[in-house]
Amino acid sequence: MSTSNQTVAQIDQPNVRTIVNPGGTNERFAKQFFPHSQLIEYPDNVTIFKQILDGKADVMVTDASETLL
Repeated sequence: MSTSNQTVAQIDQPNVRTIVNPGGTNERFAKQFFPHSQLIEYPDNVTIFKQILDGKADVMVTDASETLL
């Protein structure tokens, strides 16, 4: 996706790879709102952003507090 201001409808597509850390509220959010996207569970919060940079995922579900760390 080339836009930085995606909507739920734009992300919830079969060709979009959505990455989340398993077991928390972000995973529950992704499963609820992005049931058509390809959900990737990635266990390491520290290196999860690199998955996007490396082209292994398109979108990361997170919250504001996590991005500050």
